[in-house]
Amino acid sequence: MPGRSMGERLVIDPNKNNILFFGARSGNGLWKSSDYGATWSKVSSFPNPGTYVQDPSNEYTSDIVGLAWITFDKKTGSDSKATQTIYAGVADKKQSVYRSTDGGTTWSAIAGQPTGYLPHHGVLSSDGNLYISYSDGAGPYDWTKGEVWKLNTASGQWSNISPVASSSTDNYFGYGGLTVDAQKPGTLMVATLNSWWPDATIYRSTDSGTTWSPIWEFDGYPTRKLKYNLDITAAPWLTFNANPAPPEVSPKLDWMIGDLEIDPFNSDHMLYGTGATIYGSKNLTNWDKGGKLDISVTAKG
Repeated sequence: MPGRSMGERLVIDPNKNNILFFGARSGNGLWKSSDYGATWSKVSSFPNPGTYVQDPSNEYTSDIVGLAWITFDKKTGSDSKATQTIYAGVADKKQSVYRSTDGGTTWSAIAGQPTGYLPHHGVLSSDGNLYISYSDGAGPYDWTKGEVWKLNTASGQWSNISPVASSSTDNYFGYGGLTVDAQKPGTLMVATLNSWWPDATIYRSTDSGTTWSPIWEFDGYPTRKLKYNLDITAAPWLTFNANPAPPEVSPKLDWMIGDLEIDPFNSDHMLYGTGATIYGSKNLTNWDKGGKLDISVTAKG
């Protein structure tokens, strides 16, 4: 369904695990459970159940996408005491990012936020920066542009940190998967949501989004310089029997990278989901050392 890679919509309070929040589709708003999910009640104070519909003329795409993600600020709670500050992203191009500072009882839109895009993922780093990947569609097929923004939650300052500016003709894909290294809060990665040609791109920053390194770049068109090795031994059909002309390659990094995760316990371990499989790497930090990372199929069976 449209928006299927937005998230996470279902989250558990990291300080008090009996508390869960769920962001519903179809205009059904925000829901809360206080008994590990056994029973649920609607959070009637949440102000915006979402407005975005991909295509109202088509039964498949006419549903309201609804809430996109919910993120806890763990530092605002303690062991067995509910987290107080919570962020939520909504599929709405006018007002999409909300915050509660009382455990989800009341909510308000965050001032100064960008408009014109839908927030696909919201990830809060331990140093207080909230990173959000945006696309002008819910995905995985309606897209043309996107941006990446950073909110300094202490000062309230928003910064556009997009690897490729939305005004550039090179930005035709929107941004999807987004992750922050829990061990190194200034290190983050974001993926193109839909760059079919010549390939998807993943961008990595080690300075909180000030500068970015792409996982591949042109080295005299149509030659591409790749910062990775890709092994599809576990699923050889991922070539799709293709033999494309450069700058395309087969197999590709793939497409529809709606989710991208750095293991919170291991900075070298990455996974990302695509339109075809799940890929991963176990030597991710080679990227920062000028070496190549090894990517392979991690789906089993």
